[in-house]
Amino acid sequence: MEKIYFVYILKSKKDTLYTGITTDLKRRLSEHTGASPGGAKYMRGFRAADILFVCEAKGRSAAQKIEYYIKSLSRNEKENLMACPDTLFEHFFEPIGLKIWDIDEIKPIREFLKKLIQK
Repeated sequence: MEKIYFVYILKSKKDTLYTGITTDLKRRLSEHTGASPGGAKYMRGFRAADILFVCEAKGRSAAQKIEYYIKSLSRNEKENLMACPDTLFEHFFEPIGLKIWDIDEIKPIREFLKKLIQK
């Protein structure tokens, strides 16, 4: 059975967007905020401020394809994707086990992130 990977878009304190993948979203957010060691070099300088988008993919390969696609988009295209996330399905013809989180599913992760930032 393939692992579930999360593809996410963070907004930094300097209003930049960062896209990444992980198998443990809370651990990765903790790293991106500096609450625990690790995290992307990019986020060490900018620090996470909010999580704007999350989707699940079955397996690392599928997650990397989604991440690569999102990273190839301009900021405006990323904002359009977040406003209408179902358009992501149009770009992947093979079954990749994609599930896009809605705002209610992101809310607890957003609260978790806010608590990390306040520390």
